[in-house]
Amino acid sequence: FSLLTRLRQCCCDVRLLPNQIDISEPGAKETILFQKLQDLKTNGSKAIIFSQFTSYLSIIEKGLKLEIPDLNAYKLTGTTRDRNRPVKAFQEAKGSSVMLASLKAAGLGVTLTAADYVFLMDPWWNPAVEEQAIDRAHRIGRDKPVFIYRLISRGTIEEKVRFLQKEKKEVFKDIIETSDKPAKLFEYFSSLEELVKLEET
Repeated sequence: FSLLTRLRQCCCDVRLLPNQIDISEPGAKETILFQKLQDLKTNGSKAIIFSQFTSYLSIIEKGLKLEIPDLNAYKLTGTTRDRNRPVKAFQEAKGSSVMLASLKAAGLGVTLTAADYVFLMDPWWNPAVEEQAIDRAHRIGRDKPVFIYRLISRGTIEEKVRFLQKEKKEVFKDIIETSDKPAKLFEYFSSLEELVKLEET
């Protein structure tokens, strides 16, 4: 699991790996992100930037100060003591601004309806966690569309994670759709029972 985490971090930015702090060049994801944010800034739009790696958010934060210093940036992670403060500042900020948020910290109890765009910098194993985070911008009070961007490195473990996400959704969808058909639902749980018995033997 530790190796998988390192592989996923490498997809985001090699500076997340041990002994790579001397690298100054931004990763490909940051380059694309900053280009998008430059465009959004001219429109006065707001964006949420999600990542499960708080150290990655710190790298992005430093990059923003260098590349787009006049863009208001707020941060929300598990170490944020007063979560209402950055949330309120982001919601009420005039002009373009971004919220750097960890998936867990912004997953529940946070309203960020001022966001016009959501950037998911790395895919998470559990698609429900991502959906909860995205829902922060779709709460009551939001009357405009929200655009979602997923930054995934091609040909890497991130593509496999994304595939697993879609697979999980399909399984969940199949279970829900058959919940009103007792016969099919019984067949599904029957097969699970056989699988458990097989494992026990």
